[in-house]
Amino acid sequence: CVYAVQGKALSLRFALLPLLVIVAAYFIINGLLGIDSDNGILYARYVLIYLVLSICLAVSLSSERAILAFSWIVVLLTAAAAVGGLVEAFSIGIFGAFAGNWGYGTRVQGTAANPIVFAWNMVFAFPFAFFLFADSRSKYTRGLAIVLGVLILGVSALTFNRQTYVVAGIVVVLCAALYIYKNRAIFLSLLSVLVAISAFTVLPLIIKRLLTVGNLSKDYSFLERRDSYLMGMEMFRDFPIFGVGFGSFSKIWHEYIPPDYPTYFAQYRGANELKFMDLGIMAVMVETGIVGLLLFFALVLTIFFKAWRYRRQAIAAQDNFARNLSSTVLVVLVFIVVTSIIQDTFLYTRIWIFYGVALLLDTRQLPLRRKSDVDGVGLIGDTPDRRIPADELSPGS
Repeated sequence: CVYAVQGKALSLRFALLPLLVIVAAYFIINGLLGIDSDNGILYARYVLIYLVLSICLAVSLSSERAILAFSWIVVLLTAAAAVGGLVEAFSIGIFGAFAGNWGYGTRVQGTAANPIVFAWNMVFAFPFAFFLFADSRSKYTRGLAIVLGVLILGVSALTFNRQTYVVAGIVVVLCAALYIYKNRAIFLSLLSVLVAISAFTVLPLIIKRLLTVGNLSKDYSFLERRDSYLMGMEMFRDFPIFGVGFGSFSKIWHEYIPPDYPTYFAQYRGANELKFMDLGIMAVMVETGIVGLLLFFALVLTIFFKAWRYRRQAIAAQDNFARNLSSTVLVVLVFIVVTSIIQDTFLYTRIWIFYGVALLLDTRQLPLRRKSDVDGVGLIGDTPDRRIPADELSPGS
């Protein structure tokens, strides 16, 4: 409201906005009309709040300076949480357990409810750190950004979550390939230092954790998700089009245990105990049906193609800031899709914050955003110092 009164709010001309509103409206209505109306009302309220949050964030990021400031907020808050996780790691003796056995007691969970959520919070922030590394004007702020990014990645490894190692690797490779940036040697040097420290501290525990993937019959994480899958398929058979209702799975799961009890844990839990699916994309299908699943994928694909088109136009215009902003959206989108396979992410705040950033990438805004703001700073970096000489670019760019 303040930005609107001051005339600084970005005009809502985004082609993505109507689809985002349609998706949010469907999930709200679906939750209200679901089998468990109490939980549906709660979930619907959050969707509405997060939709408003996304739009408010988008209209407030009306300049290059605002986008960089937002990225710093994400990175600094995550880095603070990472420092807390590092302190926790020392307190539980992770770094001294060179040849020990990993266990839940040696996994950092930081400020989150469990280690996996903490790990995803860390990895989510890394593309924003890389964006600052690529586009901050000062060499000191660029250096600070990449140091904090590497710190965040390092702490995410201390959660000993197997999927995190794979996803973090994908994110790092995509950042190195999609962004245009200077000081590639600094980035590689910091990564090498991180790997060296890991080799002499927690690498044996990481290897032991990764090797547990071969023993699925005793893997609680896998067995819990398998139970959710079996019960979810029972629900989907009964309600394939619109699902059981957004938010209903956690309350009605006990009614859908298969009659021959192929589940591992579910039949021994109390009927009133909350259980969450932990399979995000499947949860969307089960709770909101084929309609909800198609809308979700339509949103994801629309963001992907718009970000890719925006990136191509930015390259043609030699607008490095716009190129790196679209690259950030692409990397985070891959991260969201991959993690949504194995985690219930739809109502995570970070997902809807991402939608707010994705709303910026409308090619109709590109000419407008290349004008200067009141401080004389190019909104998308149309000034000469935003263009990096060819001999200074990373080879992957």
